[in-house]
Amino acid sequence: MTKNLIGFVYNPKISASSSLVRSLIDDLNIENSWVGEPNNLGVTKAQLASTSTIVTAGGDGTILRTIRSTLGMSIPILGINMGRVGFMTELTVSEAPKLVPEYLFGNPTIETRMMLEGHVTGIGSFHSLNDIVVARGTETRLLDIKIIVDDGYVTTYRADGVVIATETGSTAYALAAGGPVVHPKSNVILVQPIAPHNGLRTGLVLPSDSLLNVSIEISQEGVVTVDGFADAVLSGSQTVIVKKSNHVARFLRSSTKTGSYYNLSRSLGFDNQSQRKTSN
Repeated sequence: MTKNLIGFVYNPKISASSSLVRSLIDDLNIENSWVGEPNNLGVTKAQLASTSTIVTAGGDGTILRTIRSTLGMSIPILGINMGRVGFMTELTVSEAPKLVPEYLFGNPTIETRMMLEGHVTGIGSFHSLNDIVVARGTETRLLDIKIIVDDGYVTTYRADGVVIATETGSTAYALAAGGPVVHPKSNVILVQPIAPHNGLRTGLVLPSDSLLNVSIEISQEGVVTVDGFADAVLSGSQTVIVKKSNHVARFLRSSTKTGSYYNLSRSLGFDNQSQRKTSN
């Protein structure tokens, strides 16, 4: 099947995102395109199957929602940052008019990112690009969270919660919880406790083929959060099984090898345009 469509997804909560998308389509004279919102793309499966690239105008949340809406399609995403951080985005608003054509019609690098698959007994399965979080709900008391890896007991965190993250998610909630930044090509799963009270207080870096079994004490109740969106109540009689997903996310990136480090430093507020120009 010929993939001749380019999708444009904008964040409806950012008023300028829609106009940016429309101006890109008009200025670049893109005829074969569609426009939608991340939670409602407004296109058919046949149109998605014919889509070569999706350009998002928003932040990391827009990208995460778009990936959820296109799960299994493996469509590369080019993100334009109009959010607050933008770890996953590639371009700024000012860069977009000049550089978007290079990504759409040039020879960009396609970067593949690992995803996680989680399964909660009695609820079902789900897929995550950033993280799967087991945390306390409305109650203020700490959770006792048991971690089993490949059938071997590792530890029980007494904490507000645990973040199970991909390399991509290492710069999200896991980073805020004190975890390390992991390079996108590391091929690992990160387990990071949230405000641990006692016992093992550090995170774990595990091979990507690990199978995790996460559970809380029988008398406790928590919540499971997937990429910050889908919440499900978790009781002590349920377990969360986490492993590497068969699905992946794909992004259009600069062909320079320093791209990942540039995006990280830019998102953390250490932008250095002169260094990027030199590396290009």
